[in-house]
Amino acid sequence: MRTLGGVVTLALVMTVSAVASPHLYAQSKQQQKQQGQQQAQQQAQQEEQMRQQQMQQQMHQQMLHMQQMQGRMNRIMERSRQLNQEMTQQLQHSQNRYAEQQRHMQRMCETMEEMAGSMNRLMEQHRNMLQDETLMHDQEMQREMQQLREHMGELTQQMEDALLSMDRVQERLRQHTPGS
Repeated sequence: MRTLGGVVTLALVMTVSAVASPHLYAQSKQQQKQQGQQQAQQQAQQEEQMRQQQMQQQMHQQMLHMQQMQGRMNRIMERSRQLNQEMTQQLQHSQNRYAEQQRHMQRMCETMEEMAGSMNRLMEQHRNMLQDETLMHDQEMQREMQQLREHMGELTQQMEDALLSMDRVQERLRQHTPGS
């Protein structure tokens, strides 16, 4: 009897295994699929976080660059104002043949100061746009904003160069002004 009981037990275990095995296999496959989906979601979330961090870093760098350019524009405005004041003083003491050129130079200084003020306002608006994250999610918008920033940088450099030239012209005019 014992053999018969052992055979029956063995048959019962094999039957349960055969019936349960496909079910366990299906459960295992389902779990693997869920784990794969969870891993894919986690990876996508990590990639999105990294992309957002990179975008924030780029925006921060662009804003710092804009602040630097605004500082340069402030120095241009201040130097233009100083040149204008110096020209005004020279004109008050000047009755020579260069007085007309000094007046033109004075107006150029005023205009340079106004241009620097306008550029400063332009840069401030650009910085405000950089802070709008909805605009910065668009790759094309990011490229255009970068290109705009580069153009403003070039204009800033040109204005600084022009101001240096104006300094040299003013120095030449000063040399021709008696009593300076």
